Amino acid sequence: MAVAETHQEAASSHISDSEKTKAVHRFPDNRTLVVTNQRLLRINDWENREQDIQSVESIRIPSISGVKVTSYGPESVDADKLENAAVLGFVALIALFLPVVISSLPQEVSLLSVIAGLGSGIIGALQVLDAYDTDDGHITMNIYTDSEKTDFSVRLPPSKAGFASKLSETVANGQ
Repeated sequence: MAVAETHQEAASSHISDSEKTKAVHRFPDNRTLVVTNQRLLRINDWENREQDIQSVESIRIPSISGVKVTSYGPESVDADKLENAAVLGFVALIALFLPVVISSLPQEVSLLSVIAGLGSGIIGALQVLDAYDTDDGHITMNIYTDSEKTDFSVRLPPSKAGFASKLSETVANGQ
């Protein structure tokens, strides 16, 4: 058995002819969620050195007691990290130009100043990168079942709001 390549391939062998697929989402890490009119399937595909492995968990829709869907918007840029980066950049400029401005500094002090300037500059640049490394937003779905052992949460990209809506609607309608 090879690891499934597509949503439909991952789901098709686990869905009976009497079931209707309502929504499918395949995660980048080869997990797939499938909502049918009767069940929620959690399919995990992975490979190891010797074999391909697939596990399937089937949860009947009537056993799902609730679905909580929370949408999170995009994060804003971290202004504190940008302020830190500005301070570190200023320190880097002073430390790098200090040996140029004061030519009478001992060679060891000049070398330490250049090293401190480069270090501050690098750390400041990393702070800028980190400040702009923000979450584009996401959707969290908490699925509650009659058995607490099968409760789980899923994080989806904002573009998959339709999947979350379809699951919630299917559970609310009991089908």
